[in-house]
Amino acid sequence: MNTTDKLKKLQDILSDMKKVVVAYSGGVDSSFLLKVAADTLGSANVRAVLAISPTYPSREYEKAMETASAIGIDVDIISTKETEDPKFKNNPVDRCYFCKHELFTKIAGYIDSGDFINMIDGSNMDDLSDHRPGKRPFVKNRSEVHCRKPV
Repeated sequence: MNTTDKLKKLQDILSDMKKVVVAYSGGVDSSFLLKVAADTLGSANVRAVLAISPTYPSREYEKAMETASAIGIDVDIISTKETEDPKFKNNPVDRCYFCKHELFTKIAGYIDSGDFINMIDGSNMDDLSDHRPGKRPFVKNRSEVHCRKPV
């Protein structure tokens, strides 16, 4: 599948989602996803959420905000407190899981509010071949977090 076909497939997936909250870090992957989502769904149907914590460098915050502004999307800032979780502080090999769990649990509040339908992040096919212990699924209340098949 060529790049144009992959982009079209992503746009089709996003169109089916209708309204999305993007777990936004300001990195290349989440910035690309935010841009495609905004172009596909319109800015009123896209919300970017950026988590601020001691694990997120302040220099990246400014760049993330500039990028989102250039895309035309406002960013909601949330504070995550993974550093207060003893499971994270013990620095286990899967510490990224606890960071993601904190982030996605807070972002799930947007879905629970009924204003948005889907939560998405910039994970991509390359992530599957990399050691990413933070990617294991977690359960929040009644529902399990599922990922779509990679584009």
